[in-house]
Amino acid sequence: MEVWQHEIEKGLATMEVMLTLITTDFHDNVWTNQEIGYALGNSIPIIALKLGNKDPAGFIAERQALKADPEHPELAAEDIQKIIAEKLGQRARLQPALIAAFAATPDFLQAKIRFQRLERPVAALSDKELAQLLAAFEANPQLHNAIYLVNEYNRFMRFLEKVTGKRFEKQGKVVFEKIAEMDDGIPF
Repeated sequence: MEVWQHEIEKGLATMEVMLTLITTDFHDNVWTNQEIGYALGNSIPIIALKLGNKDPAGFIAERQALKADPEHPELAAEDIQKIIAEKLGQRARLQPALIAAFAATPDFLQAKIRFQRLERPVAALSDKELAQLLAAFEANPQLHNAIYLVNEYNRFMRFLEKVTGKRFEKQGKVVFEKIAEMDDGIPF
């Protein structure tokens, strides 16, 4: 029930990065041009995603746009994620979002896609993040039954070991840290 212009203004005032979807009629709209001007005037980084054959115009024309399939713009998510993480220095802020998206995986195909998005940029996990992943894996059948994660390659387990330096075991849908047995030299 809010006035839509006020909602747009709130969004502009709180954004940290602008993602523009450059369609054939993008620059025909006075609002999109004003939004870009607002971002530029406030030194907000702009990522242009080119959907079709129209190039960015105006002040964002000097920047190279990412190209995406107009029918499947979601396929550009990994490139956008990489720009936000590397060029804008926001890798640590993206990690919780990647973990949450993985935890909420709705189907087996998304289990693979979301795992790959998580696996590539994540180099280390906090204890809290590890606990979140283990709980999600146990609770979500789309994860613990995903062949891509649990087949002979054990991608999920290998990922956990790589980013924590710990060893893990899987029993059914539960993954837990494998505690090394101590050999104290006593023969009994």
